[in-house]
Amino acid sequence: MFELYRDEILTEKPAELSLRGGAYYSEVAVSLMESIWQNRRDVHVVNVQNHGVVPFLDESAVIETNCLVDSQGAHPVHFPRQISPSIRGLIQVVKSCEDLTIGASIQGDYHLALQALAVHPLVPSVGVARAILDDILLQEGQWLPRF
Repeated sequence: MFELYRDEILTEKPAELSLRGGAYYSEVAVSLMESIWQNRRDVHVVNVQNHGVVPFLDESAVIETNCLVDSQGAHPVHFPRQISPSIRGLIQVVKSCEDLTIGASIQGDYHLALQALAVHPLVPSVGVARAILDDILLQEGQWLPRF
């Protein structure tokens, strides 16, 4: 893909882009750039530092949330102060999974990676988590040099 985009006379979206998944992200990206350039204050879902937006997560956590986007950047829409315990718990568990994944990738730690998968609410057991992790390392190990 990078080689294709080095071509300065490229005027159409390469067909290969549709093969890699996320085919419509380019449209989202252009819309986001338009919001910044034209100071539109449109709502976009982007990643920002928490800074109290989600009051029960660490201030420095990176969150994906609705933001008003203008020429000054992305301005998060704050969460309601009252959120149900089940939703709060789900958000905290998924954030924990993300944090464990980051730690595992930095350290190359199999057990942290296993824990990250095992705590994810869509993974039904440690056995399934282990099978997923082993498959990831088998299929994608060349891209995970610390493992």
